[in-house]
Formats: sequence, structure tokens, C-alpha cells
Amino acid sequence: HNDSGGDPVLYLISLETGESLATIKLSETLNLDWEDITSFVWNGVPYLAIADFGDNLRKRREYQICLLKEPELPPNPESPPHFQVGLEDWIDLRFRYEDRAHNCEALAYDPLKERFLLLTKELSQKAGLFALSLPEKDLREPAIARKLAEVNIRNVSAMDLSRTGRNLFVRAYDVGLFFTLPEGDDWKCILSEPISNWH
Repeated sequence: HNDSGGDPVLYLISLETGESLATIKLSETLNLDWEDITSFVWNGVPYLAIADFGDNLRKRREYQICLLKEPELPPNPESPPHFQVGLEDWIDLRFRYEDRAHNCEALAYDPLKERFLLLTKELSQKAGLFALSLPEKDLREPAIARKLAEVNIRNVSAMDLSRTGRNLFVRAYDVGLFFTLPEGDDWKCILSEPISNWH
């Protein structure tokens, strides 16, 4: 997907050839500042989550994660298919942080606790690790992202969790960090450790 100001469109790209395989356009929404995307399984159904939570000026009142079922590609199409996804076909997960506005570029899905993890992008202070639950029903008010920990990484630009929920990769401007979650532990504890203890 494109960054802020682009159309609300997703692009499926071949890993082998780099060719476009499909495009998906979300109607009735904007790309204010799309920053990250992740895939996850919810109630046995594969979903995509597109995070519109970029906020360089830290002035937005609320943020958005678009949740949509992964479209099924037709077999051997003659040309890349284009999917138009209406508002009735995707879930608008609007949210706020519990403390204040944040700029964020890193989203991951935690299958062990069925929640999203967000790691904020901070230039001169510790990043904030937040948890956001999946919606149990249509929300009239924005959900609240709860702060789990402060993490000693600056300029976080990406994050992803493995399907098992036990391997985490965090990318910043000048470093990439890989973490493993032991049995019985929690990401809040792992990421709160001093950086010298990380491995």
C-alpha cells in the first residue's frame, strides 16, 4: 500500500517475479496515513488489518485499523483482478490511546491473546507498547489502546509476530531486533528488559 495521501488500495505482489497479482480498493474510507499491514486468523477466517495510525504532528483525535477478509483469487486470471470492498465488507476499528496522541508505524497481531500490539515511533524517548483488543461487536465509540510497557527503542518503523506468537521482529532506522517469547512469559515483560539483556 501507499503512504499518506495515497488511494486506499492494497496491492498483491508476486514474491517470485514482482508482478502485480491483484488490487483491493476500500470504499468509504481514506488513506490519511496508512503505515503498516498484517494478516491474522479470526474465528477460523483469514483477515488483513491495515493500520491508519501515522501521526507525525501527534494531533489526531482518533486512529483506524481496517479489518477485511482476505479475498480469494480466481485461478489463472488473464489479468490482475481488482476487488472493490464496500463498507459492509470490512470492519472499521477506530481507537484512541489511553494517554495521548502518538505517531505509530508498527502493528502486529498476537494470536496467543487475540489482540493487536502497537509500538509507537518516538524520536527522543522510549517507545510505547500498546495492546488493542479485537472488537466483540460494532463499536459506537472508539476503542482504547492500553499501554503495556515502555520500550527502549527509538524510531521504530516496523514490527511483526510469527504465526505462533512467539517470535517478534522489530525494525528501527538503525537496527533490527529479534525476540523469542518463552513459555509462561509475556511480551510486556520481554520488551521491558534493559536493551543489554535482549537477544
